[in-house]
Amino acid sequence: MSSPYAWTITRDLIDSDAKGVCGPRGCTMTSEEIRNHPNAEKFIMKDDDGESYYHGYYLTINEDECEDCGFEPLDDFGEPNAGCTSIWYKNQEGEWSML
Repeated sequence: MSSPYAWTITRDLIDSDAKGVCGPRGCTMTSEEIRNHPNAEKFIMKDDDGESYYHGYYLTINEDECEDCGFEPLDDFGEPNAGCTSIWYKNQEGEWSML
């Protein structure tokens, strides 16, 4: 069974060599495929102090199978890898908003 979502890190602001990392584990899409998908959404992961650690793209493949759609990059990678505590997406007005 394939994952109901995919994500990729496109910018690593803490120099942890994360640029190009895709998830979840076993993701069959490339970073470029995720970034260029018409439904991909930009995100930023930040720490408790509001410092940006990672930028990337998130893609919901099957919303019916997502428990917390949108939090997966944070849960899968940002929190365990670097202690990120929040994930931000652009809202309908085009402004960054914490999920």
